[in-house]
Amino acid sequence: MKIALGYLFSALYVGLCLLAALGLGRLGVRREYSRKAVHILVGLEWWILAYFFGPGGHTFAVCLIFTALLFLDDRRRLIRAMSSDGENAHGTVLYGVSMTVMAAVSWIAPATFLPFGAAVVCTSLGDGLAGVVGMSVRRANPKIFRQKTLLGTLACLAVSFLSLLVFRAVSPFGLGIYECLAVAAFAALLELFTTHGFDNISLPLGVFALSTAFLFLPGTPRYLCAILLSPAVIGIVSEKKILTPAATAAAFLMDLCVTAAFADPGFLLLLLFLAGGALTDRLRTAFHSRRGKRRAARIGERIGGASEHIAPLPDRDEDESASGARGVRRVLANGALPTLLAVASLILTAAGVSVPDGLLPLLYLSAVAEAFADTCASAFGALAGRAYDPFRRAFVPKGISGGMSLPGTAAALAASLLLPALALAFGFVGWRQALAAAVCAFLGTLLDSLLGSLLQVKYRCRVCHALTEKRSHCGLPSEYERGAKRIDNSAVNLLSECASLLLALAAFLLIL
Repeated sequence: MKIALGYLFSALYVGLCLLAALGLGRLGVRREYSRKAVHILVGLEWWILAYFFGPGGHTFAVCLIFTALLFLDDRRRLIRAMSSDGENAHGTVLYGVSMTVMAAVSWIAPATFLPFGAAVVCTSLGDGLAGVVGMSVRRANPKIFRQKTLLGTLACLAVSFLSLLVFRAVSPFGLGIYECLAVAAFAALLELFTTHGFDNISLPLGVFALSTAFLFLPGTPRYLCAILLSPAVIGIVSEKKILTPAATAAAFLMDLCVTAAFADPGFLLLLLFLAGGALTDRLRTAFHSRRGKRRAARIGERIGGASEHIAPLPDRDEDESASGARGVRRVLANGALPTLLAVASLILTAAGVSVPDGLLPLLYLSAVAEAFADTCASAFGALAGRAYDPFRRAFVPKGISGGMSLPGTAAALAASLLLPALALAFGFVGWRQALAAAVCAFLGTLLDSLLGSLLQVKYRCRVCHALTEKRSHCGLPSEYERGAKRIDNSAVNLLSECASLLLALAAFLLIL
């Protein structure tokens, strides 16, 4: 009786999905959105199959029938709201094919039925909502690979991660939190790099394979995330010219050292720092681009005439390429200290030297969290109405080191708590070490403001007379104002990380 009910409810639900597509089409909803709605609804079919059938031939049969119906609709265009003439025309059919393949594998190996469900959840919700966000949000949503957008990829990552956590809570799915994050990140990258609708095969089968490896292959989780995600991250960095070639090579070496020493948790913390830094940089760039248009007119008025023979200089940091890609110096300023800790950990382990338990992870976490907090403080501080330098007791222009604002300080505090909280969830450190790292990271950002105010070099623009940290401003070389000429923002960042690390060492020796 239960089997018969399973087929009945499965058929009714499939019919409901098709009717939903037809109804959305009649209401005038664009076909791209109606197809995504069906894409999201299809994922709930797995729960019906799990309740009535479980792994076996009946689940395979339902998936096969459903795929046949989708193929028939694709060929005959029976429901226009589900059809597409674009590059993703056959995506829904390919989703049905991937579900049929996973159903067949779980029929042979029943233990893989839960990874099957995890793959369906990530594909339906993560990939489905990524498409909706990518199509709906046009402003401040740059394309990062062909037609795939930044916010669409982030939506896929976030929704996939939250969906896996819910799936883990309501089923005996045995992945840890950081493993769920790794699977979600892998899903987002597959959705990003797979085009022409083939992400409906690569994403579910990739998530299915990775989840199965995490669950049933002992030892795989230790380095698997880094092996799978590193090439994709380097591909994005190269495609979008985020780093110069030399800086990309340096970042790759850092990645190898950190992964070898601290395995997947250390790699994921570094990856989250880099991704968060890139996102906050995008926020700051978008904010300054609006101001740049207004400043361009003033530059023309003040420079023109007798100064036409002067070649304008770009308003960018010294350690940047012409395209704005970050150079080696800035990468080393943020990543050299965590990399040295990773190398020290490898050398001490190889030499058989005993190190107190939890010391090196605490120091590594404090350095990375401080760098992340400082990046967030700078980005969100640019959104403030004004900044105040408490060490000089004066208001300063936004973006000048030493200036503090309520949005920037709040962002630094939140970022100081975020990475230690994730490290605790990953099992990388205990709660005492996580709390100590958060405190040391936030204190490090305060010291960064102090050093930025008192020691960092400052210049005065010859055109607009604004205080700046750049050697060129408004198209002309800037005049030296104050500070140590050899101490720029990168040097201050490195000194602040060192201070955060020393504070963490003192906390470990005296308190922990």
